[in-house]
Amino acid sequence: MAVNRSDLTTRTAVIPEYPGVTETILRVTVIYHPDPDRIGDYYELAANQSKLAIGRSSPAFVSISGDHADRPLNDAHISRSPVQFQLGNSTLTADRQPGGSRVQIGTREVKTEPLQLEVGQLVEGVSVMLAHRVVLLLRYSAPRSQLTRSASPFLLGSSQQMCELLEQSARAAAAGLDVLLTGETGTGKELVAREVHRLSARQENPFVAINMSAIAPSLAAAELFGHTRGAYTGADRARAGFFGQAEGGYLFLDEIGDVPAEVQPQLLRALQQREIQVVGGDVRKVDLVVISATDQELDASDSSFDRALRYRLAACEIQLPPLRHHPEDVGELGLHFFSLYRDQLGDAPPLPGETDDAYLIACYALLFHQFMCCRWPGNIRQLENAVRQVVLASDETRLVVPAVVTRSLTDVSATRYSTRPLRDPAQISEGELLAAMEKNRYELANAARQLHISRPGIYRRIKTSPSLRTAAEIPLEELRESLAQHEGALGPAAAALKVSRTALSRRLRAERIIEC
Repeated sequence: MAVNRSDLTTRTAVIPEYPGVTETILRVTVIYHPDPDRIGDYYELAANQSKLAIGRSSPAFVSISGDHADRPLNDAHISRSPVQFQLGNSTLTADRQPGGSRVQIGTREVKTEPLQLEVGQLVEGVSVMLAHRVVLLLRYSAPRSQLTRSASPFLLGSSQQMCELLEQSARAAAAGLDVLLTGETGTGKELVAREVHRLSARQENPFVAINMSAIAPSLAAAELFGHTRGAYTGADRARAGFFGQAEGGYLFLDEIGDVPAEVQPQLLRALQQREIQVVGGDVRKVDLVVISATDQELDASDSSFDRALRYRLAACEIQLPPLRHHPEDVGELGLHFFSLYRDQLGDAPPLPGETDDAYLIACYALLFHQFMCCRWPGNIRQLENAVRQVVLASDETRLVVPAVVTRSLTDVSATRYSTRPLRDPAQISEGELLAAMEKNRYELANAARQLHISRPGIYRRIKTSPSLRTAAEIPLEELRESLAQHEGALGPAAAALKVSRTALSRRLRAERIIEC
């Protein structure tokens, strides 16, 4: 996407995913640093600047607390000779100075020749790793307001979006109104609900959380509003229901879009009148605040959700941003999850700030750089799960990234730094597919990059090819025959079988035909 730099400071249309953003500025955020106190520090490029030099002694970063305003990266492994960035009308050029430390931008390394990216990529964010020690995010975003981050046990991150989310949570708590939380799955809607409860005048009273999708439609009314003994078969005793359990406090209804249609009128009455109809019993008053949450489009034309109920739920409405809209927080969130799961699960290597082991620091830096190259379709929950799996696979001396985590990060980062839309695998002819596979020695990642499709896409395309298959699909006897024919040489055998040497080696080890 070609974007004129002047457009980025004058038009909302260049950032369609970010409603309300009418002005942008280039910000550099510290995502990873051997000193964890530096994570979240930022530097903003002045509007009239088109050059940016990043090295050991410049620029001067500002701490997220605002207490420090002159903090260069100051890591001895980063050279004094900075990497230079030049903003053009439609490109960003990165130039590593002679003798400078290693610089990697996205999946590409800046070597002797300058590296060019499209300026439009800065809207999503560009990850820069310096000397395998420090990871930075270069991104166009709205200028930081004077909002400061409030301390919260539930919500982490110091981005503008998180500061605004905390501010909205505080206002909702003070108002004491019912709240509707919307946003993609994994964005932390229950944590926002708990933050609203914590800040409210009802904080000492109950917080009851319910997943509406887990309630059987036939039992929804009884589960929500309670029932008397004998109200239906199996009701051997009276039960208060979730509204009754949350009396005086907060009731959190997650997945509200899944509430059965027959219960929606009763729920609307409960919200409007603060009255509930106990199944088999009387109508009674309730005193509570309801927070509901959904990742569904309740306003969609084909939605069966009651419009009156939808608007009554949203006396106050808060939309949670997806993680791709505030990637500045990935560093803080990632470090928090590492600390959390290392304490819970044990055996993970020392965290940044606890070790000066250069190799271990480089492993962490590379992992956080990969995190920044990911779009996180599962949002914060996906990031948390990735960190948990890394901790489980690691020990006290090694940071181990399981294959399942590596694949998810690689598959997404391949699209994040592309300069044009990915192709539809179905549009690739058999001849083009075979030529790309042969040229890349049947290495799928390289062939996918040449064809400009995702790795899952090339797997799907191979499934439809009459000439190709994966190493796992080759019969065992055929594997042995090819090895014998080529006197055990894996390279020629792989070429004859039309699979990569790496995949063939993995299959042979799994079958115990070879040991290494």
